[in-house]
Amino acid sequence: QPQIAPRPAAGSPNPAIPRPAAGSPNPAIPRPAAGSPNPAIPRPAAGSPNPATPQVRHVPRPAASDPSIEVAAVASEAEPALEAMANFRMAESALQRNDTASAERLAKKAVDGDPSQVEYVTLLAWIRALRSSDPKAIDASIATITDVLEREPDLVRALLYRAKLYKRRHNAAAALADLDLLLSIDPEHKEAQNEVRALRVKR
Repeated sequence: QPQIAPRPAAGSPNPAIPRPAAGSPNPAIPRPAAGSPNPAIPRPAAGSPNPATPQVRHVPRPAASDPSIEVAAVASEAEPALEAMANFRMAESALQRNDTASAERLAKKAVDGDPSQVEYVTLLAWIRALRSSDPKAIDASIATITDVLEREPDLVRALLYRAKLYKRRHNAAAALADLDLLLSIDPEHKEAQNEVRALRVKR
């Protein structure tokens, strides 16, 4: 009688089918050709980042500042101060010509352009007092110059102008005190020397 091969138990390998040696590729599973993508590994869609590749974050660099813009900004800030200085110089020239109306107008423009400059404030107060015979106007100018001297005690122009205004208000002692302080700062100041002599002769 013909021999009937025994059937393998359920789950046990069939001895009629040769098994690959351990570690060798299974001939039943086709291998991709060299250099071709492995169909078992999903590929990212075109244009999408590869999850296996670390992404480099690009930080935008700040735009370099434009030197011409910076220079223009500085120039625009300096322009009012330069204009104020020019008006101050023109006010002094107008005062030397005894054109007190133009001098006052120009001095006011200088103060409006740069009110931090005590020289401008002092000149405007002096011109306003010159243009008025009202004692209240003179006292207002004295008060303005006094405020200036509280900030700049050694300002020669302010000391001279206030001394002259004190003289107009018949306050010789206060005038001499300002002139003495002025001469301690600038002993060669000719106008202050003349004012001192004139005041001491009257006394």
